[in-house]
Amino acid sequence: MLLFVGRAKCSLLLVRQCRLASASPECHVRVRFAPSPTGHLHFGGLRTALLNYLFAKQQGGRFILRIEDTDIQRTVGGAAQAIQSSLRWLGLDPDESPSKGGPHGPYVQSKRLHIYKHAAEKLLEQDMAYRCFCSRERLMLMRKEALRMQRDPSYDNACRHLSKEEVASKLRSGQPFVLRLKQKAEVVTFDDLVYGSRSFCLREDVGDPVLIKSDGFPTYHFASVVDDHAMQISHVLRGEEWLTSTGLHLQLYAAFEWAPPVFVHLPLMLNLRGEKLSKREGMAFVDDYRNRCYYAEALVNFACFAGGGFVNDKERLMLHSLNELVELFDLKHLSKRRPKLDVQWLHVLNKQALARKTDAEVLAQIRHLISHYISPEERSSFSDSFILNIFAHYKNEICTLAELFDDNHIFLWKMPNLLPAEVSKVKPVPVRDIDDLIVALGSVGHDHFRRSILNDVLCDVTAHNGTPRADFTHFLRRVLTGSGRGLPIAEVLEILGKSNSLQRLTNVRNYMVSRSQ
Repeated sequence: MLLFVGRAKCSLLLVRQCRLASASPECHVRVRFAPSPTGHLHFGGLRTALLNYLFAKQQGGRFILRIEDTDIQRTVGGAAQAIQSSLRWLGLDPDESPSKGGPHGPYVQSKRLHIYKHAAEKLLEQDMAYRCFCSRERLMLMRKEALRMQRDPSYDNACRHLSKEEVASKLRSGQPFVLRLKQKAEVVTFDDLVYGSRSFCLREDVGDPVLIKSDGFPTYHFASVVDDHAMQISHVLRGEEWLTSTGLHLQLYAAFEWAPPVFVHLPLMLNLRGEKLSKREGMAFVDDYRNRCYYAEALVNFACFAGGGFVNDKERLMLHSLNELVELFDLKHLSKRRPKLDVQWLHVLNKQALARKTDAEVLAQIRHLISHYISPEERSSFSDSFILNIFAHYKNEICTLAELFDDNHIFLWKMPNLLPAEVSKVKPVPVRDIDDLIVALGSVGHDHFRRSILNDVLCDVTAHNGTPRADFTHFLRRVLTGSGRGLPIAEVLEILGKSNSLQRLTNVRNYMVSRSQ
């Protein structure tokens, strides 16, 4: 139920809303995700798109993608395509979209200007809107004066009172104008499915809102209402930042005598400190996670359970398919509590996703990472068995495949630079120790290149030459991995394999000889 309660000049209106129910001919569910192409897909946008998708599929409805690009100055080239690419990667395929089309297109607002113009003309004819010819300079002076007087900046509605003759004269002289709504002083009360009954007071003294800008483009509020009606949107699921704008939107619905949709505002997502998601922390955009090799299914589950809408909290740490999430999701269980994202949930989910990948999938993904991190001359030496051996060794320790290329694991793919400053960090060993180790390892068969045998080889070499075992292993760890701490050296040799181990030790031996000359 939607109620406009009159105060002073306020009117009393009653508008019926379609209530939340299963899909039916009387209330067919149609939802939309309507991002602005000002950058890549935000994590909050993912949550909004996902919940719209789940609700539509659960109710047998339609999921629509609409690009809201009416703010030309903030629109970023390629952003709309990037958003659609992210949705495809996540598996959230729209039923209607700019690329797929549909019965209510175009699905890009900059291509719908004729629709907004027609709607604006209707409001002008009904005397519910007017042309405002105030210059930018006048509006700026009003703003400065309001700030000087410590008041909220507002428009004084001066052009609302222009006569028809004055308007006609200004139009003939070619004066630019914007279109403003004749906003009524009303208290608008409506039911939100998350926040419950909400009331907003729309005051005349804040100034009539702009509907159409001087360049012919609509404002967000006007275009959103016109498009939601034209596209027969039944439920609007969007971020809580639009909650305070709903009063204006409902007044526009009333002006057109259109039935509004059901509103479902989603609480802001925060980090563990209770702050907005930060670009600097690498948690703000979907691409941040994608570039770190998190899987789409893990990210979808993470966004889903962090955002609420599920009865059993235990489900949040179990990886589900999209179809399973559709069955589990319940709009009535959404909470207005702002969720705090704990990335540890994502780690658990991604490990489950990684465990389900086939060797062929893992191999292809690691080879892609190798092409990014390793030079062409180095990467050619990695056989499939070598790559899968490394994965088998670390699969229970890592959350993403990208971790195999971080500072702690890059030695697996690249031999550290043998720089004097690095090598001098450990006590040197005689060249003969390296020579003896190369010979001893060369005699070990590939099938027996295991840490238990390698550990015996290391013991034999140090015992034969009288070199302290600790000095020898510390030196080998530094020159083979570039680090002073880490895995036991026998385990490092096993992971590298016989061929790579011998090649690296030969390089170390040659370096030591060159330094001694």
